[in-house]
Amino acid sequence: MKVIVFGANGQDGTILCQQLRADMHSVLGVGKNDPFNPLHKEAVTSLLSGEKPDRLYYLAASHRSSEAVVTDLAKEREDSFRVHCQGWQNVVEGCLAKTPKTRLLYASSAHIFGNTSVYPQNETTPFHPDCVYGESKVAGMRASMEARRKYGLFVSHAILFPHESIYRSNGFLSRKLLSAALEAKKDSSYKITLGDLSATSDWGYAPEYTRAMTSILELEEGGEYVLATGTEHTVAEFAESVFRAMGLDWRQHILTREDILTKPKRRFLGDASKLHSAAGHIIKMHLPELGRQLVIDSGELL
Repeated sequence: MKVIVFGANGQDGTILCQQLRADMHSVLGVGKNDPFNPLHKEAVTSLLSGEKPDRLYYLAASHRSSEAVVTDLAKEREDSFRVHCQGWQNVVEGCLAKTPKTRLLYASSAHIFGNTSVYPQNETTPFHPDCVYGESKVAGMRASMEARRKYGLFVSHAILFPHESIYRSNGFLSRKLLSAALEAKKDSSYKITLGDLSATSDWGYAPEYTRAMTSILELEEGGEYVLATGTEHTVAEFAESVFRAMGLDWRQHILTREDILTKPKRRFLGDASKLHSAAGHIIKMHLPELGRQLVIDSGELL
């Protein structure tokens, strides 16, 4: 089977490409600096015409952590909509023109729900984004929903709740905790400062989420699917699980300062029962097992 993965250099793209190649599929991974960048419409159309992929995953993303400081809001908006909407539309239109049999998956996010009052969130929860990232993901989804409705294109949307691996970049909580525990193991006086330790989220293990994506594209028709564990844990519980796996007491190494948070608080808790019912796929790993698994993957388990 021929597969194209846009966003191949990110966490999910890296893991998905590894899994697909292990399954003996022919995989072309496209990163943001490659000639076939989805923002270049003619290049994308040419790529699709030449490769004629059976499956296509659009995992390209422009995002930041909750503690990152934004100095140019206009640029953040422009970048988000270019990647999550314009680039995706170029891919959708290219498939409609050149490879209408290709099955497509768009990686969306729990951020499409924003600061919702609905718990847990599922595929029927209204869109209520309260950040540029969520707004641009909604715009991308609506564009491909229309292509599916009007032209019968097979396109699915994976609504991804927080999912972690050792491939997370430095700004993300899981990477901060893992890096801090590694430093604390070498230096008993090491400290790291985090925001609100009581904040909660629904964190899962990224390799299970990418496996779920492949299951979604094997279903009879396209649709929307929440990918989540359905469990809720605090930042403190996440920290405890990572540090404990290295034989450390997290309370000796973590300080708090809530004013470093730059995003509004949100409570993400997903209901993935539709995915389970349709594909038989269950996302099983959550905290505290998740923290231990990240340490195992880093090769640092005590």
